[in-house]
Amino acid sequence: MDTAATEPIDVSEFPDSADAQWQQGNVVEVAIADLSDSGDGVGRWERRVVFVPDTVPGDRVAVRLVRVKPQYAHGKLQQILSPSSHRVRPGCIVADTCGGGQWQPLEYEKQRAVNRPQVVGRWTTWASRSLVGGRAGTPPRKQSNLSPGRSGNGAGIQAGYYQKGTHRLINLNQCPVQDPRLNPS
Repeated sequence: MDTAATEPIDVSEFPDSADAQWQQGNVVEVAIADLSDSGDGVGRWERRVVFVPDTVPGDRVAVRLVRVKPQYAHGKLQQILSPSSHRVRPGCIVADTCGGGQWQPLEYEKQRAVNRPQVVGRWTTWASRSLVGGRAGTPPRKQSNLSPGRSGNGAGIQAGYYQKGTHRLINLNQCPVQDPRLNPS
């Protein structure tokens, strides 16, 4: 989805009251400040947290609210109003659909800066060790969770990454974020 080239969102259609706008299906404008553990962008709208896949810290975006709770919501990116200075073109051609590519639109040094506190927070016994990253320009991935499935014609078995939000395997010959020894020669 080329979100930067879509028609502008008309904010004059937004309801006046913040509570009236905090409804499933409505569009809100959010500045993304951080990333969640799963790689979703995290921003705030009227002191409420909004999780938005396919965004990076520094993006200013229009988001359609898809799952709304009193203090937080999950949204779907509608348009990048102003891209982050940390946004880069992913190194993988299926990064936008692959469930393993959510960190790729974020420049490598920013990935490390965002990922380090998350790792340290989870593994406090390892807090004094330095985070070892992946190859230059890739996220720090030390594990690949490949899922099995039938090949397209159903005759064989294959393993790979799921497409985001599905149990369909991505057709991918090599992955830039996994150990290169796992790619076919």
